Amino acid sequence: ILCSEPRPAIVNGKICDAFLTVLAREDESVAIISQTLDVIMDMYSADETDEGNHEATFRQKNVLPALKAVLPSFKRRVTLERGKVDAESMEMWKECAINCK
Repeated sequence: ILCSEPRPAIVNGKICDAFLTVLAREDESVAIISQTLDVIMDMYSADETDEGNHEATFRQKNVLPALKAVLPSFKRRVTLERGKVDAESMEMWKECAINCK
């Protein structure tokens, strides 16, 4: 629903701010960061010409620089979790890191 429903720009901005706040938390779990990255990629993957895209919010909130900033730390933390979590979680986190490139 977050990805497909049209909303006023102010609501889009608040949703984006919430996601960026989660990404900025240094003590947030790897699982939560991974899920947040997945949601961000889903929300902002629509082309600018697609109806219901959120490109304006993506650009206005500087989402790409935020993703680039969190990715090295996320990858490092995923590596540190190796052997501590189940294989399925590890694979999902690795895939998320690859998709963020």
